[in-house]
Amino acid sequence: MKVDKLKISTRPRFFFLISKAFFELCLFWKSMNVAQAKQIDLPSLLAQLGCQQQPVTRQGLWYLSPLRDEDTPSFKVWQLPSGLWCWKDFGSGEGGNVIAFANCMIGKETSDKAISDALKWLDRLNGVRVAQAPVKAITAPKSGQIKAIQSDRFTLIDNKRLTNPQLLGYLDERGIPAKLAQGFCGQANYLDNQSKKKFYGVSFPNIDGGLEIRAATAYKHHVNTGAKNISFIPGQKKEAQSLHLFEGFIDFLSYLVLTGQEKPQNPVIVLNSTAFAAQAANYIISNPALAETVKSVITYFDNDDAGQKAFDRMAELFEPTGHQLGDCSYIYQDQNCHDLNDYLKNVPTENRTAFIKSPVKFFDSSATAAHRRTQDYKPKI
Repeated sequence: MKVDKLKISTRPRFFFLISKAFFELCLFWKSMNVAQAKQIDLPSLLAQLGCQQQPVTRQGLWYLSPLRDEDTPSFKVWQLPSGLWCWKDFGSGEGGNVIAFANCMIGKETSDKAISDALKWLDRLNGVRVAQAPVKAITAPKSGQIKAIQSDRFTLIDNKRLTNPQLLGYLDERGIPAKLAQGFCGQANYLDNQSKKKFYGVSFPNIDGGLEIRAATAYKHHVNTGAKNISFIPGQKKEAQSLHLFEGFIDFLSYLVLTGQEKPQNPVIVLNSTAFAAQAANYIISNPALAETVKSVITYFDNDDAGQKAFDRMAELFEPTGHQLGDCSYIYQDQNCHDLNDYLKNVPTENRTAFIKSPVKFFDSSATAAHRRTQDYKPKI
C-alpha cells in the first residue's frame, strides 16, 4: 500500500513537469528565430517606430535616422533580390540586416546574447511580417513633370553607372581611362531649379552622401543630396603612415593614372573645395583608425592662390598635432602646370617618371609653410 500511495502522490508532479515542458516548447516554436527575423519587412518596422519615408530621389528608401537626431535623411533602406532587407546609417557608419538594426535600437553589441535579446524585441512588435515584393522608392517624376523637392539650386533625378559617351569622352580628353573613372564615379542626371533645364555630369560622392558633379562643359555643380563635404577613399595598405590630399576628384584620378594604380595604396581625402581644409584636418584627427597610424599628410594642391592658402591653412591646423605636412605641387609647378591633371595632359608619358621619383617636400610647422610661400610658390600666369 505504501508503494501505491507513493505512485499516486507523484503523478501530479509528473504531469506538472510534462505540462511545463510542453508549454515552454510551444513558446519556443511561437517565438521568432533568426531566419524569420531576417525576413521582416523593414519599412513596416520603421513605420511602427514612427519613422516616415523622406522624399529623397536617391536610390533606395531614405529616413531620418531612428538611431540619432538629424535634420537631413541619411538612413538608407533597400531590398536585396532575395527579398531580405538591409540598412545603412551614413551618419554613423552602422548598417546590416534587421537583426543588426534591432541590436542598435536596444543598444547591444553583436553576440549570442544580443541576438537573443534582439529577437525578443522584434517578437514583441506587432504587425511586422515578411515582405513579398520590393517596395518602390520615392523617385523624381518623369521628364516633363519634374518638380523640385529641395529648396537649393539643383535637384538630383538619378545617379547611375557612368556610361554616357560624352562624359567618358570628356574624361578621356583629360587623360582619365573609362574603367578607372567608373570605379569611383557615377553619372548624375539633375535639374536646375532656376532654369528648369536638365543636365548630366560625372558624379563623385562625399562622406555625407552628397555628390560633386562635373559636367562635360567643365562646370562644377554640387547637388545638395547631402551636406557639401570632403570625400574619403580608404587605401589598400594596412596602417599606412601617409595620407594623400587632393583639391578635386579629377586630380585624384590623375594621380592614380600617373602612379599606375587602380586603387590608392594610401588613404585619400579629396577636399572638393579648398574651403574644407579644416574639415579634412578634423576628419584625420578625430578618426581613430587614421589618428593612430597617419603621421604625414601629402598634398597635391593647385598652383594658384587658393591652393597656397589651403596649404598654409593645413600647416596651421597640423602644427599642434605633430603631423608632417608634405607638398608635391612643386613637381608640376616646375613644368608650369596649374594642377595635377594639367601635368597629366601636357607632360609626355616618357617624362612622367620624374613624378614618381621626385621626393616629397615636408614641412612640420606653419613657419616652414611660410617659407614655401616665398621660396617655392610659382603661380602659373
